[in-house]
Amino acid sequence: MDKFKEIDTNGDSQLNLEELKVFYENDADNKRRK
Repeated sequence: MDKFKEIDTNGDSQLNLEELKVFYENDADNKRRK
């Protein structure tokens, strides 16, 4: 949930949206491997 808070509180939201995208892509990869 911290990732969402970053988007709300950080003015540079575009960078955080990119980080979120990477975070979810990695998470999806991890789930696929299990």
